[in-house]
Amino acid sequence: MSGRVAIEDIEEKGDQEFLEFVQEQIARMQKYSKLGNEGNITFLDLNKALTSFEQVYLTLIGLYNITNIEFQREQERYDDWYAERFLNIRARENPKDMSAQKWSSTKEIEMMVRREYNFEFKGRKESLLILERKVAFLRRLLEAWQAQQYILSTLSKNVQAEVGASLMSEK
Repeated sequence: MSGRVAIEDIEEKGDQEFLEFVQEQIARMQKYSKLGNEGNITFLDLNKALTSFEQVYLTLIGLYNITNIEFQREQERYDDWYAERFLNIRARENPKDMSAQKWSSTKEIEMMVRREYNFEFKGRKESLLILERKVAFLRRLLEAWQAQQYILSTLSKNVQAEVGASLMSEK
């Protein structure tokens, strides 16, 4: 029973960590994407947004790449850990002097690894899942920020057109 509670604690902690990460990133993006106040966008607001776009975009790319590298490294550590356990159980369950027809299948050995190393297996899988979610979230955040560039460009063109029209009407 205590092993069950500990595994659930790991999963809950992982979910909480991921939610905090997402909330922090969304708060940052909201800060940078906010334009004007109550629907009024000034030239200064638009210029500030246009000039900060590239810095935010490069920061997001960096954060995405760092998180992706962290995920790849964790995946490699997990694969090494799993391979060692798998090979140990296979050597124990399928000794060379036993007939190959009596050997445990790959799927059976995989299930033995999961059962015999349940707590460690769950913890490692949870770490991988959190990193995988972070990578996917950052990828979507990058896509959303790229869409922000289109919005900023459109707003800039609209402002330029309005200024041009107001100058023409003054003549």
